[in-house]
Amino acid sequence: MDDQTVFLPDVVADDRTAFAGDSGWAHDSGLKEDDFSRQQGLSVEQWLSRPFVPEGVSEPVSGPNILADAAQHLFNHAQVLLEGGRLSQARALFQEDMELFERAAHEAGMEWPRIRLARYVLCTFCDELLSRSGTVVEGQSTLLFHFHQETWGGEGVFWALKQCCEKPSLHWMEIELIYMCLNLGFQGQFRREKDGRQQLERIRTMVWGVLKRLGRSAPSNGLMDMPVPETSPENRRLSMALRAAGLLLC
Repeated sequence: MDDQTVFLPDVVADDRTAFAGDSGWAHDSGLKEDDFSRQQGLSVEQWLSRPFVPEGVSEPVSGPNILADAAQHLFNHAQVLLEGGRLSQARALFQEDMELFERAAHEAGMEWPRIRLARYVLCTFCDELLSRSGTVVEGQSTLLFHFHQETWGGEGVFWALKQCCEKPSLHWMEIELIYMCLNLGFQGQFRREKDGRQQLERIRTMVWGVLKRLGRSAPSNGLMDMPVPETSPENRRLSMALRAAGLLLC
């Protein structure tokens, strides 16, 4: 496997040390939470929110985003919940979407470690969406547990984002996919923080800056340029944004 490929470990210890230690892509890249928190004296949230300018963003990238395209069915169903609608067996539907995503990305030639990372992100996004929409069925496992045997990915997604941004020309598809989830209201661990929305907006602005420097522009489905929803009339606001962006996809 290419030593630059980002991948997630099979086992994540907990939400605070998710990418510390000697396993997984954190070790592969030298990125460890303990290193940064000790040397910088910063919490994970503070570190993630610092201004970040990646190196080596010189060559623009072009072409379709295989990962985002493969997740189209999933985003279509997410849209229904975001507009305040209901989905019968939403959890099972998202699981099927995840399996469709895997197949589509694989058939399009995407490497398995990158598919797995994107699936981790999408599982976490869908689990949060199901929780916020009140469609979680008691006793059902989360999608993240079903596919990755983990119970909490809210912080892991942002660690993955941070490392992908270290090599943006290589991992622009993953960065773009996470940016789309942020634009659809994904909050992760920042959902629990007092100033979480402000931190999320700083991160979102940083990520868009990375993508712009790579020459990426908003795709026709509108997922790249929608505002982050703010509160819980959020569903109504986001519904208006979705319609304005022409996101009702077939």
